[in-house]
Amino acid sequence: MASPNVPKAVFVDTSAWVALLNKSDDCHEQAVLLHQILLRSAKQLITTELVFAETGGSFSKASFHTVVHDLRSSFVSVSPYRLIAASKELLNQGWSLFRQYNDKDWSLVDCVSFTVMKKMHVRYAFTFDHHFRQAGFEILST
Repeated sequence: MASPNVPKAVFVDTSAWVALLNKSDDCHEQAVLLHQILLRSAKQLITTELVFAETGGSFSKASFHTVVHDLRSSFVSVSPYRLIAASKELLNQGWSLFRQYNDKDWSLVDCVSFTVMKKMHVRYAFTFDHHFRQAGFEILST
């Protein structure tokens, strides 16, 4: 597979983290390859505390707690990563978008992610969730 043209900043969604951590996920191999490409390119990788909360919910079995915690810890401490806190203002903007698009099956976490991407002028997402495309963003693939 050819390496994608890697943009300056990329938003990392829950579906990417889940695919990276779950070896039985259909997208695992693609997620690992794309994550390696993104890390080598030293681009800024952005996500939110809500995305990590959602990821943690996907791996709620006790045996996965350490894995998810370690992932979040490494995200906070490694330079290409940027973690956005879930402020009251950001949550309110997410709720507003959630209500505005009540014809879409977007979660609140999706809406907060879209809000962050728009505010930070991030066009590309590392995700396997088609909702990002519905919202007008580009999905990276290998």
